[in-house]
Amino acid sequence: MTTSETSKDYLYDDTYLKATHGNLSDDELLAQMEHISGVLEGFKASLGRLEQEAYRRIEERGATSIPSETYICEMETGFKYDQPSFGPLKEVFNEVDLKKCLTPAHTEEVKVADKWTTATVKSLANKYGSEALRIFENARTETRGRLVFKRRETK
Repeated sequence: MTTSETSKDYLYDDTYLKATHGNLSDDELLAQMEHISGVLEGFKASLGRLEQEAYRRIEERGATSIPSETYICEMETGFKYDQPSFGPLKEVFNEVDLKKCLTPAHTEEVKVADKWTTATVKSLANKYGSEALRIFENARTETRGRLVFKRRETK
């Protein structure tokens, strides 16, 4: 049995919880909650540092994962698009198509910049051809994805 399976059984056993925490006074209950919250914050900070080290090793190797027979540790990769870089598409797309993918800049209580719907921009850029595709590709920036970590399934 893995540690995570053990902790799931332990945490969701109402009989255990009532027996161990049901006899606490209000102040004892609140003190335990404060203590456990502090412990959790420490664990979260430790996990964050471990994840940073995993990212560092992956990037240092120019890889997308840390190979392991026991664990899966992969960095998801993706792309983001620099929204202002889509601006020239206002001169390329027709009005009907612009309405499909652009929420124009406007002021509500705060100024709201142009907001482009990337999936629609991409399909329209394909439709409009080379100039639109060039603008679309120039707006793309690679981003570091989130870290996926889990134990491999055993068969």
